[in-house]
Amino acid sequence: MHLLYNKATGLTETIIAAAIEVHRDKGPGLIESIYEWCLLHELGLRRLECISQKTVVIEYRGFAREEPLRFDVLVEGCVLIEGKSRRHKGARWLTSVSAEPLV
Repeated sequence: MHLLYNKATGLTETIIAAAIEVHRDKGPGLIESIYEWCLLHELGLRRLECISQKTVVIEYRGFAREEPLRFDVLVEGCVLIEGKSRRHKGARWLTSVSAEPLV
């Protein structure tokens, strides 16, 4: 088992609760970046360290290039969150968050 597995598993309940709180407060109909911004703040209120849209250096055979990673939020260095906001049945919008342990 990976060293961060237990930590990541323990965080998922808190992350899901934070996402539910954001959705309760903001409701449906906003774009993904707004939900992401709110979720970052909610996770911060819960004292979780979060990173979003990080830029990293990719190296290949002596060449280096800075690229932004395309994840929404990385929590405590071990759980990736990918938020989705999509149109469903006319004007109604659904929001979903999936949290995957990075192990």
